[in-house]
Amino acid sequence: MTDDLIRNIIPEKPVYFRAPYGQWTAEMSHFLNKEFTMAHTYAGPFYWEVNGNDYAFWDRHLSAEECAASYLIEIEKTNRGLFLMHDSTSDIENMRLNNRTYETVRLLVPVLKERGFTFIGIDKL
Repeated sequence: MTDDLIRNIIPEKPVYFRAPYGQWTAEMSHFLNKEFTMAHTYAGPFYWEVNGNDYAFWDRHLSAEECAASYLIEIEKTNRGLFLMHDSTSDIENMRLNNRTYETVRLLVPVLKERGFTFIGIDKL
């Protein structure tokens, strides 16, 4: 469904793909190439350098501030890279309802910019 929505808005752009749980397998590659008629438009798989486990904060009803503080610690360890964050966890209702990723990003970006980090689109990697 997500692919169809994206294609309605930007039909010529690739879809960036992250393997579920970061576990890329030969079977997954076979499935994408066999089942998806537009597999050639997928770019990836992409992996991440920083996983602050945001979903665990939402499961425990913790705040965006607590999550952002955790991410900052992890980001400082790598000092670069892709950060894994979940804008929803639709298959786990408690996490989806308590999701504060948007608020976390709004807290992180100004701090990271202040610390000299820059942001680029995944298409530039």
